[in-house]
Amino acid sequence: MIDSMLMKLRIKSYILIPLLILLTVSNCRDSTTAADDKASGFSFLKTSGTRIVNEEGQQVLLKGVNLGNWFLIEMWMLGLGQCGIKDQYTLEQILTKRFGKAQKERLLDLYREHYITDRDLKIIKEFGMNVVRLPFWHTLLEDDEDPQQIKEDGWYWLDKAIDMAESNGLYIILDLHGAAGSQNEWDHSGRADYNRLWTEKRYQERTVWLWTQIARRYSKRKSVCGYDLLNEPWGGTKEELRDLTLRCYKAVRRVDADHIMFFSGYFNDISFYGDTRQQGWKNIAFTCHFYPGFFGNGEPAMDTHNSFIRNTIPEYGARLKKYNVPMLIGEFNVVLKSAGGGKMMRRYFEAYNELGWAAIMWSYKAFTAQGGIGHGIWGMVTNAEPLARIDFDTMSEDDIEDWCTGLSTMEYIMDEDLRDWLLR
Repeated sequence: MIDSMLMKLRIKSYILIPLLILLTVSNCRDSTTAADDKASGFSFLKTSGTRIVNEEGQQVLLKGVNLGNWFLIEMWMLGLGQCGIKDQYTLEQILTKRFGKAQKERLLDLYREHYITDRDLKIIKEFGMNVVRLPFWHTLLEDDEDPQQIKEDGWYWLDKAIDMAESNGLYIILDLHGAAGSQNEWDHSGRADYNRLWTEKRYQERTVWLWTQIARRYSKRKSVCGYDLLNEPWGGTKEELRDLTLRCYKAVRRVDADHIMFFSGYFNDISFYGDTRQQGWKNIAFTCHFYPGFFGNGEPAMDTHNSFIRNTIPEYGARLKKYNVPMLIGEFNVVLKSAGGGKMMRRYFEAYNELGWAAIMWSYKAFTAQGGIGHGIWGMVTNAEPLARIDFDTMSEDDIEDWCTGLSTMEYIMDEDLRDWLLR
């Protein structure tokens, strides 16, 4: 109820008044108590050799999906095609120029409120999943104009997402998909063609600081499986990635000894971290993203995937056994029905889980201009009907509001082929 009242106040007025202060304090308190009350069905997960286990030492096979496009917008996932808006940064610039910063924030809140709702988490559970990965942009928590200060309502959305996952029996992995300064030059870092994390120390300091705040807040939340420190951080060198990862690791461990931390590979290389047995690192896992047929390893065809499952995955398994560390496959997807569709996705989940790895597909939902499944989609669900044309440069504020609120009632079509194979 507090969440509902708070959202109405934020969306209606976006003005901080005494009641909002009280509600924010209540909703955004240290979540230790909330964890003890709500997470009785969850167990702190930890690493044990190449496996992930619960507090009783029993292996937990994590199988899940990304909540992509919720807290970091990727325009292609909205089915907009060549709309002239290359990333969330550009979208926010347009909305701010047209309506002002407060109204821009209000519209983003409307989008977040309606893009993912409880019906979506229930669908994910229906696909047999037990974990979600939550990509977010650092600006969800801090403003570039006021760095290293959590926004007045900064914890609202992460708290809400964790609560929603918890109430649906899903673990959650917090994924810094877009760091301050951007860790690569791609749109999915929040700002395309902008890659300054590795060259400007202020951005590195902000990243370490942000993870410290996140870890301090959620240190007692058992439904939080762990922290995915940097998504695809390939804009610098391996040495720079290792150094920043270890800075984050040390800072987080000062406030949180219990959660798994996921160290990103440099593309698919993990050797540059060295011999983990000698480093003294505790409760860490590596993470890589595999998209054979789309990004390397051949054409998007069944032969490519068959070869990857038979040969490449066992090779990585041998490496991880050597390091005695588990793996999170943070993103993967076959997409195309001609490349195996749902049956091939099941084979991937089984191959990864057989090694004890967490496997999380990209993504839960992605829209297409034409609607429907067609030859394949990048998610579990998509829009059933063709999309109306959207133009953020010319649409009225009321029309943008209507578009945002319509996201929660949009008719979906499920990838039944995928669901059927995953549930067999």
